[in-house]
Amino acid sequence: MSLPVLSADAVRAAEAAFPEHLADGTLMQRAAAAVASECITVLKDLGGVVGRHVLLLVGSGANGGDALFAGVRLAKRGAAVCALPVAGRMHDEGQRAFSAAGGRIIDVNRALEMFDQWDLVIDGMVGLGSTRGLTGIAALMARAIADAELFTVAVDVPSGVHADTGAVDGVAIDADLTVTFGALRRAHVIAPAAINCGEVLVADIGVPMDSADRAVTGQGHWFQAPLPNVDKYTRGVVGIVTGSRRYPGAALLSTAAATRSGCGMVRYYGPAKDDVVAAQPEVVAEGRSGIDRSKRVSAWLVGCGMGLDGKALDALRSVLDMRTPVVVDADAITLIAEHRSLREALMSRRTSGDLTLLTPHLGEALRLAQGFDLKFDFHGDRLRAAKRLARACGCLILLKGPTTIITDGSHFLATPLLGAQLATAGSGDVLAGLIAGAAARWARAGDFSERDFMELAAASALRHSAAAAVTDNTASDLLVGLAPVESATMAP
Repeated sequence: MSLPVLSADAVRAAEAAFPEHLADGTLMQRAAAAVASECITVLKDLGGVVGRHVLLLVGSGANGGDALFAGVRLAKRGAAVCALPVAGRMHDEGQRAFSAAGGRIIDVNRALEMFDQWDLVIDGMVGLGSTRGLTGIAALMARAIADAELFTVAVDVPSGVHADTGAVDGVAIDADLTVTFGALRRAHVIAPAAINCGEVLVADIGVPMDSADRAVTGQGHWFQAPLPNVDKYTRGVVGIVTGSRRYPGAALLSTAAATRSGCGMVRYYGPAKDDVVAAQPEVVAEGRSGIDRSKRVSAWLVGCGMGLDGKALDALRSVLDMRTPVVVDADAITLIAEHRSLREALMSRRTSGDLTLLTPHLGEALRLAQGFDLKFDFHGDRLRAAKRLARACGCLILLKGPTTIITDGSHFLATPLLGAQLATAGSGDVLAGLIAGAAARWARAGDFSERDFMELAAASALRHSAAAAVTDNTASDLLVGLAPVESATMAP
């Protein structure tokens, strides 16, 4: 239920392990065949390949060679294929094969004159070497293609995006379809570049590629129905410290989400207990007179709407002192950023073998970074920033945004692009409650590792996104959209 995600250097290293295939052009031919096959499918949807006009945007490197050899295959199927060299020169062998197949090489003026004729554009300008926005002819063509809304297929990654960071700094190709090879690249899963990629298809070109970094594509077993021989305690109990007199809704949303996570019981600690029990009578409200360590709790959530006062500070200290998995959200993140003693308590949890997940949005991540005296650009390289933050905090970071990144400081998981429906007040409370409830269930069931916590958080983000896709735009609607725990396969 996940796909490997590789950096540009890792892809190059994997390909270099097959020097004979690189030297004789086998990998390029396989890549070209994959691109051509997808383009043929697109053209058939338009009525057929014969007579269709295809424009190749060709750079000087191997990516341009892939595009040229794809053009050879399309020309042999009867398409009228033209190539525009945007860098002045092209892959030598590819150019010879393209011309021999009847392909035409044109200049930028001719390409623009024919804009009303192009049925399909293949972007083979930059590829994995893409680290900055396009300039010159390449930028001119990218803008013209976007204005004309021409269907565009990118080879490997759209030109102009940063292949490793997912940043888009300037002009870039906005592809409808990206055909890549062996495994996903970071740009395919990290926004905003992921938006430019459109649909991404991974073609097998015979080069094994794997990584601990993954794009999570399914919820796996984390939300399957429990075995029949369990009780509410063996299904796990989540303790929730959220909400305040000012923000009682945070308590309602987080507890309601936890009740839909598959855990056996929700214990609520906070001033909104009357509202919580009225809305969710199955929740056990403990009040806020203090956290009772004698009560069975297998995971905690702290922070959503709890405020920044002395009571919130004491509650957070108590939760961070627990030896169970802890999800830290919202106001609790701000408190950690503001208080050195809390930062020290947070970092000591990993030393003690205790699992902690922080779930900041961009603003909270920036506050955390300032608290740890870190300076970096969350906009330019969200992945690197999230990793550095995780290392500084000594815990897992779930960085919310158009794509959710979960990292332990070394490796990462990423979700597909999330819908704008999640950019509403309270949606983060729902996600935090869902993660904490599920963590309580699985931590109680047995061995629960840091990697498990990462995968569970990613699965929760996917479930959260799926709920948004079938509901309106409020956090309360998300609760309605959370599908019941599946019953097809039994699990702890």
